[in-house]
Amino acid sequence: MFGLNLGLEEVFDHSVFEHMVQWIAEHQATSDSDSVNPILPVPKKEKYKTTSAQRRMYVVHEWMKGESTAYNLASSYRVRGKIDPTQFTLIMDALVERHEAFRTRFEMIDGELFQVVEDQVPSVVELLELETAGLEQVMEWIKPFDLTSAPLVRVKLIRLSQEEHILFIDMHHIISDQSSIAILMQDFARMYRGETLQSLDIQYKDYAEWRDEAASHGQSVEDAKFWIREFEDMPAPVELLTDFPRHGASSYSGDRRSIELGESLSTQVNDFCTQQGLTPYMLFMATLNLLIWKYTGQGDLVVGTAVAGREKPELNNVMGMFVNMLAIRTSMDREWSTEAYLNEMRGKLLSCYEHQHYPYEALVQQLGLFGDLSRNPYLMWC
Repeated sequence: MFGLNLGLEEVFDHSVFEHMVQWIAEHQATSDSDSVNPILPVPKKEKYKTTSAQRRMYVVHEWMKGESTAYNLASSYRVRGKIDPTQFTLIMDALVERHEAFRTRFEMIDGELFQVVEDQVPSVVELLELETAGLEQVMEWIKPFDLTSAPLVRVKLIRLSQEEHILFIDMHHIISDQSSIAILMQDFARMYRGETLQSLDIQYKDYAEWRDEAASHGQSVEDAKFWIREFEDMPAPVELLTDFPRHGASSYSGDRRSIELGESLSTQVNDFCTQQGLTPYMLFMATLNLLIWKYTGQGDLVVGTAVAGREKPELNNVMGMFVNMLAIRTSMDREWSTEAYLNEMRGKLLSCYEHQHYPYEALVQQLGLFGDLSRNPYLMWC
């Protein structure tokens, strides 16, 4: 941003607009633009490097014998209004052509995982006509992918009536993330309106090669040192009292519960965060740690949180798996005041965000945290 490496610490320390402008002007005058390290397109090849997250997902997929849907990103939408099925299919196929991630498959060669981008793949669209489609029907459409065969995306358009449709999209996480779903929907809406999309300068394979090159030149050394210091000693697993014994292996089954805070409470939360120099997320993270501490009596806690991983603006419109997991370790202290505890949480999160690009998988491997299949290697909660 602005030709500078602008960290979150600087954003919080110069939150007043005038001070931020002054800080940017001072540092632009002395910055070296070569340090920005842009992501450039790589020459066309038969195969490309993969990222750490992709390798982890591939290993889990193989361990589950290709039968798991744990890493399927499936979503469905009820669409009201007329849809031209021919135009719909043409646009979806054009988006598969636009985003190389949709045409990517994976090959293990001499113990190393590579991604291969196909020039052409079959249409991803299936058109159906049904009288109704409930949740059970939608769940039946979620099936495992063969990671060695592209495309790793399926799209169904179900016509319930002339004015009502269901759009079902299922992608494997190895080629996408939640931001990618938003990119796909935005691109589709713009093309359906007749807009012309600006061509993409880079694709996910370019990012993967750039990330691999950076790692080979030791650009992640400081990040690695930070995380290894964080886990020089390992905290004890959190033993939460449960109704049933823990299974011997992770089942990946779960559920989601959503609540609304209401306008009044939301306003109070935002006002309090502004006064304390926090984001609402920082406050909720602090609250979650406090709750776990109270339930378990264990004060050395590790909570996992996901970061988008799109560290450069040129990645904002690129399909792919950019998400990284951060292990936020917090040591609770009964002597802290509320303000001191919140400041500690703010500082912890900012320092972790500063080093967010070190792959979660690399830390697990570095620390040798394997063996207990019933738990995440070191994320007690995520």
